[in-house]
Amino acid sequence: MRPRSVFSLLLTPLLALSCASGEDASSLVLSLDLAVNQSALELDPDAQLRDDLDLFDLPAVTVYVSLEVTAADMDPVAAEWPATATDLQNFDGTAVVELEVPPGEARALDGVVFAWSEDSARVYAPSAPISMDLAAGAVEDVDLALVEANYGTISGIAPKEAIAVEIVDQMTDVILARITPDGDGSFEASDLPAHRPLYPVWNLGDAGRTPAPDLATHIPEAGGGATFPDPI
Repeated sequence: MRPRSVFSLLLTPLLALSCASGEDASSLVLSLDLAVNQSALELDPDAQLRDDLDLFDLPAVTVYVSLEVTAADMDPVAAEWPATATDLQNFDGTAVVELEVPPGEARALDGVVFAWSEDSARVYAPSAPISMDLAAGAVEDVDLALVEANYGTISGIAPKEAIAVEIVDQMTDVILARITPDGDGSFEASDLPAHRPLYPVWNLGDAGRTPAPDLATHIPEAGGGATFPDPI
C-alpha cells in the first residue's frame, strides 16, 4: 500500500462583478501546478480527450482535475481540466480552472485530482469540502489541502469474449486502470482508490467496448478489496 501524502495548492478566487442571465456572478479562478506527460502535450489540438463512451483516458493524458461548487440555493457548478486538447497545447506548468459561481453564503468547493504515476493512478482530494462566502467584487485566498487517497484491490470475472478490462471512476468517468483478464476471465487490479464507486468496461475486441455501470462497487477501506458482481 502506498504511503499517504498531503500537499497544498494555494487557490486564489478572483471574485469580480459580472453579468450572467441578469444576475451577479463571481468568477472563481483556481491555479494548480501539475506535471503532465510530454506525449499528452503533443496531442493534436483537435484530438478528443474523451472517447466514444465519453470516458477520459488517464493513462494516456496522465492528469485530470475535476472541481465543483455546490450550495443549497444554486445549481452545482463544475469544471474539469484539461477539457480540450487545446488546454494541453497551452500548458506552461500551471493549470487554470475557472468557475462562474453566483455570489452567496456557504459555497462548498470540492474536487479531485487524478495523476498517472508508475503505471497506476494516484488520487488526491480535500479531506472535506471548503465552505466559503462569495461576495461579488471580493478577493480571497483559500488554502486547499489535498490528501492522497487510500488504495486497495478490485477483482471480478469478465465475459468470456473480453480481451481487456478498464476500471472507471463512476463520479468522473475517468479510466483508472486497464488490465488483461486471465484465461478463465478472472482479473484483479491493485492501487485503486478506496471509497469511490468504480465500474468495469469490457473490451470485447471486434464487438467493441461495453460499459457496465450497473456493476459498480467500491473498496471499503485502506488495503481492502472488493469484487464486481458477475456479469449477466
